[in-house]
Amino acid sequence: MQRRRRPSRNCPPPAPRENHGRFALALLQADNDTKRVHGCVYFEQADVTRETRVYVSLQGLTPGVSHAFHIHEYGDARRCCESMGGHFNPNGKLHGSQTWHDVERHAGDLINNLPPAGSDGAVQLAFTDPLITLFGDDCIYGCSIVVHQGTDDLGLGGTCESLKTGSAGKRIGCAPIVRCKRDDSLRVIA
Repeated sequence: MQRRRRPSRNCPPPAPRENHGRFALALLQADNDTKRVHGCVYFEQADVTRETRVYVSLQGLTPGVSHAFHIHEYGDARRCCESMGGHFNPNGKLHGSQTWHDVERHAGDLINNLPPAGSDGAVQLAFTDPLITLFGDDCIYGCSIVVHQGTDDLGLGGTCESLKTGSAGKRIGCAPIVRCKRDDSLRVIA
């Protein structure tokens, strides 16, 4: 049996544990005509008491259009975007907007609409969200990101569908949200 050698005193200290918060990623891939939207959405949350930071970098959007953008309840991609369920809504709220602080909203409503895509069909932004979490029972791991063809009417359309989905139209891009390691390169905008 061979004895282990003691490390020399000149060795660097062990790397710190990578347990500073939790991280998630949704990687949208343009793998067929129905999913031409591609890019990534990266989430980070320092601890359960902090808001979740969201970084978005998407391409393949319609130039000049403010596409609806939500978290949906399932990460099931068996039938492309159609099997991802409705908006993530663990608390049974009506559809609303993050910008209306005194009005209820689905946790999955996020910012509802992306900024209008540039002439190259791209959008990059970062924001924080107080309702989504990477901890506990209402964690978004296993949910999905869905990008819609139209603009979300924020529940103001006067119809039942508006109160459920914002009447945002067809799903044009989607991806499951999975747990990942910290990756600062995915922070598109600090």
